[in-house]
Amino acid sequence: MSVNINNPRVKRTHDLIINAFISLVTKKGFDSITVKDITTAATINRATFYAHFTDKYALLDTVIVEKFSEIFSHKLLGEMRLNENTIRSLILCVCEYFEMVKSICKCGFASILPLIGDKISCELYSIIYEMLIKDHELAENEQIRAQLVATMMSTSIYNVIYKWEVQNRPLPQEVLISEIIGFVSTGIGTLKR
Repeated sequence: MSVNINNPRVKRTHDLIINAFISLVTKKGFDSITVKDITTAATINRATFYAHFTDKYALLDTVIVEKFSEIFSHKLLGEMRLNENTIRSLILCVCEYFEMVKSICKCGFASILPLIGDKISCELYSIIYEMLIKDHELAENEQIRAQLVATMMSTSIYNVIYKWEVQNRPLPQEVLISEIIGFVSTGIGTLKR
C-alpha cells in the first residue's frame, strides 16, 4: 500500500485497476466480482493489486471518493463559500453521483448503496466544514458548533437523497432540492448568531 501515485507507471496501473473494476461492476455487480476477476481484467498480478489496495472494498472506497471528487470539482468550480447556490450544487453532486453509480452498477445498485453512504457523508462533511470555517472565521470554541452543523448538513443531504433514490424518486428533483435547502439553511443560520 506504499505506492507512489505520482510515478507515471504506478498511476497507469492504478487507473487500469479502477477501470477494470468499474467495467466488472457494470457487468457482474459488486457482490459477484473477486480480486482475481479484477487482476485478470486489469492484466496485473495479485501482488500488484495488493500493493495498491487491501481488498475490493478498499478499491470501492477509492472509486467512491475519486468519482465524487470529479463530480464535485466540476459542479463547484472553485466556489468555496457556503450559500444557497453551493448547497444546491452539493445536492446536485450527490444526485449526479447516485445517477452515475446507478448507471455503472445496473446489476447491483441496491447492494452497493449502503456501502457508499459513509464515504459520501464524510466527503460532504469535509467540504461543508471547510466552507463554514472559511466563511465565518470562528473562534476555537465555535469550531465545535461548526463541526456539529457540518455533520447535520452532510448527513441530512446524503440521507434525504438516499431515501429519495431508494423510493424511486417520488418527488421532482427541484422539489427535493428546495426541501433540503430549506432544512439545512437553518443549520447555517445557527452560526450567524
